[in-house]
Amino acid sequence: MGKENDVGDDQLDRGGGMSTPDARLNAAERAAFAHLEAAAVAADPHLAARLRGRARWRVHPALRSAQVATRRGWATLVAHRVWGAPLALVGFLLMAVGLSAGLAVSLLGAALALLGLRLVAETVRSRLAAGSARRAAAPKGD
Repeated sequence: MGKENDVGDDQLDRGGGMSTPDARLNAAERAAFAHLEAAAVAADPHLAARLRGRARWRVHPALRSAQVATRRGWATLVAHRVWGAPLALVGFLLMAVGLSAGLAVSLLGAALALLGLRLVAETVRSRLAAGSARRAAAPKGD
């Protein structure tokens, strides 16, 4: 490798397109390579995105919509203060998984289940108290 092949770091950083520039390419070869990259991008944008390395872990659109639906559902549960039941359910599932996975998973599941059941009990208690307060404040008939 002679002097013409020595390329500084600044020339390596200027590379664009789909790949990092090779230090062994001269200016004409880099221009030809850039032209090929531009042609590949124009011909197949999906291939170009894959060659750039973007979206390595692409999520299937159905999984993406399921994720969005789950987040919206969870937000609704939190807004209506009924997230104790799903938390208890997750806790019970972790306890079941913990039978084969190990004691730590079972203990985590038990803690989540107890927390979820306590939240359910507090929600029920507050709704009953609000209902009895409404009944007490309502005017009595004859």
